[in-house]
Amino acid sequence: MKRLKSIVLCVSAKEKKNGDNTTENRYYISSLHDISLLSQEIRGHWDPFLLFFLLMHLS
Repeated sequence: MKRLKSIVLCVSAKEKKNGDNTTENRYYISSLHDISLLSQEIRGHWDPFLLFFLLMHLS
């Protein structure tokens, strides 16, 4: 059985066109201990969502 090794807080800050600023907090739990591998996994998880968002807003 894998054990919990990391709890990660990912803070995303965005500035909208109207000048409003927003922040979003996402929490991750993981059995990974290597921060570089963990960050790659987190970014890889969000890539499809970002692609969908860009496609929807550029079309």
